[in-house]
Amino acid sequence: MAYKYENVFDLMRSTADSVVKDQDSWKAFLDTAAMNYKRPFYNQLLIFNQKPNATACATYDYWNQKMGRFV
Repeated sequence: MAYKYENVFDLMRSTADSVVKDQDSWKAFLDTAAMNYKRPFYNQLLIFNQKPNATACATYDYWNQKMGRFV
């Protein structure tokens, strides 16, 4: 189980390193973070790593119950 957490932590660290390497990367991250501002910073990093153009991220249950969408 700890192995999974180490992988996620390593992914966050490498994403953070790549985000701060230049101005354009930082701006791209901030665009993603602005769309997902309610998420903690570490989640914003993971969202950016997986899908930099993500505009709305929520849990599966939130989409189904609150939004009336079934994804």
